[in-house]
Amino acid sequence: MTLERGMSLTELLKEKELRNELILKFRKNSTLSLKELGSLFGGLSESSICKILNTACEK
Repeated sequence: MTLERGMSLTELLKEKELRNELILKFRKNSTLSLKELGSLFGGLSESSICKILNTACEK
């Protein structure tokens, strides 16, 4: 997905809305834990991942 948009991983992590969409997709389509998702997305805490997922579900 980042290649399609011509973005590097660093740029992706700065684009919070896109990053959050990807976190939600990864959570729905994988068995990764909150900790693993946080590590994958630049070292976010489990709490941060949980907040992102809760906010995305409210939309």
